[in-house]
Amino acid sequence: MTESNNEILQRLAIESYEVSTSKDWHVGDELDSSGMPTVRQLLAWVALCQSEVTEAEDELAHYYLDGTKPCGKVTELADVAIRLWDMAGRCLFAQFDYELSGRIEPIRKSLDRITERARIDGVGRRVSALIQDAVDSTFHEASAIGYGFDMFVWVIEQKMAYNRTRSHRHNGKLA
Repeated sequence: MTESNNEILQRLAIESYEVSTSKDWHVGDELDSSGMPTVRQLLAWVALCQSEVTEAEDELAHYYLDGTKPCGKVTELADVAIRLWDMAGRCLFAQFDYELSGRIEPIRKSLDRITERARIDGVGRRVSALIQDAVDSTFHEASAIGYGFDMFVWVIEQKMAYNRTRSHRHNGKLA
C-alpha cells in the first residue's frame, strides 16, 4: 500500500521528533506546571527555525553534499520543516493536514505569528495551525526552486538520515 502525502508528512513529523529526542535535544526543556513548553522555550525554538530560514536565504546552491552532509537551500528548507515538526511533536501537535502554499517570506511571517501568539496566549493548541502555515510555506518554497513534493521529501529524508548519524547534541551544542 502506498502512503498518501498526508501520511508521508505525518511520518516525517514523528521521525523528526524521534530523531531529536534520541539525541537528547529535549533534555532540559523549560516546561510549565502542566508539562507544556513555556513561552520562553517556544520562542527559543522559533529563533532556531528563523536561523534555518536565514541560512536558506543565504544559500546559492540548491543541493549538494559536503562530505556526507546534505547542504544547500533546499536542505535548509528541510531543516526548517524538521525543526517545526520537532517543535510540534514536543508540544503534542503532531497531527496536521498539509496544503502547499507560501514562500520564504510567509515562513518568516508564520514564525513571527507564532512568536506573537506565544506572547499573547502562552503555549496553546492554536500554535499548531501557525506551525502548519510555516511548514506549508516551506514546501511551497522548495517547489518554487524546482523541488516537487516527492523530491523535497527525499531531501528531508536524506537530512534526517544524516542527523541520525550525528553525535549526541552535535558534540555538545546547547541548541
